[in-house]
Amino acid sequence: MGDLTQLRTLKVVGCSGLKVLPSSMGGLTQLQSMNLARCSGLTALPESLGNLTQLLLLNLNCCCSLEELPTTMRKMVGLQIRTLLGCTVLSPSDASEKAL
Repeated sequence: MGDLTQLRTLKVVGCSGLKVLPSSMGGLTQLQSMNLARCSGLTALPESLGNLTQLLLLNLNCCCSLEELPTTMRKMVGLQIRTLLGCTVLSPSDASEKAL
């Protein structure tokens, strides 16, 4: 995926078989919008996600198996909209502290 350096939008909605994202996601440096809503099998996000400094929108609604957010998300200074509704396994501290 890292070869798609000019990709600006990624939409993978309702893919319940998706368990983890590849670390090469961090190479999508021009990505501005990522929608992973209803990927109910997703358990983890790669630490390389913090490299997506151009990301403005991250939708993780109903990713009910997501256990934690990468600490590197703090580097995503441009992130304006982050939605985590229905992430029932994610602890409140992960949802508020790590991703700010």
